Amino acid sequence: MTKNELKELMEYLSAIDNRQLTAEKLQVWYDLIGYLGFAEAKTAVIEAQRDESISYVEAKHVIAHAVKIKEKRKAEQIRATSYTEERHGTPQPKCVHGISLLACDPCCRNAAIQAGLIKAN
Repeated sequence: MTKNELKELMEYLSAIDNRQLTAEKLQVWYDLIGYLGFAEAKTAVIEAQRDESISYVEAKHVIAHAVKIKEKRKAEQIRATSYTEERHGTPQPKCVHGISLLACDPCCRNAAIQAGLIKAN
């Protein structure tokens, strides 16, 4: 985010809570949240302002909400891609004979014995 974008964001906050803007305050806020993009910072400011537990939005609130927004977007992307991937084969392990473990009677029996489900004869 540029300093002009930060100034616009701070003027937006000032319109809500009448905070006084000075060059020093703008520089401090820039040092704290300047690494965020303008769009994500504005979204985080809006979310922080909507948060009932926050009475006066500070830089730490904007950062916390920006992190939450990023995590939510990342989870949505993962969810969207995991359902669209093509899946091949069966989700069953193969036995030493090269067939599905559950379809191989000797291997299935050995697995059940190892798990303590049945006793060996």
